[in-house]
Amino acid sequence: MKKLLVIGLLLSCTAFASDDGRYNHFPAKKSPTVEKALCNLTNYNLKLAEITQKQDMSAEDMVKIHELTYTLEGALNKLSEALAEAALNLEEVHLASEKLEQATIKKHAAIYTEITKALSKTSACISN
Repeated sequence: MKKLLVIGLLLSCTAFASDDGRYNHFPAKKSPTVEKALCNLTNYNLKLAEITQKQDMSAEDMVKIHELTYTLEGALNKLSEALAEAALNLEEVHLASEKLEQATIKKHAAIYTEITKALSKTSACISN
């Protein structure tokens, strides 16, 4: 009975469409910056691991996993976007270095460095 109640709750949640047209049943923690995306990834990976390491997962656990994935997907999307932008800027640095274009190197290296600095710094995330 409890399992049916949880599944019913999951299925009856008010849904809203996301940017990609999928329906979200739970609100996600936003990842507006690389730093926040890394914190969300760190914190929500710990929560996911805690649940999935159980010998047996309950229906409530699976609902919680479903809820966690919205935040994890958002964090991964932000990081993917940041890595793509970093790669493009690094390629511009590479090409400009072949042509000895100092201004282009400086411009794109600054963007690349800013992105990768956020990816490589170890910061303390407040668990939420």
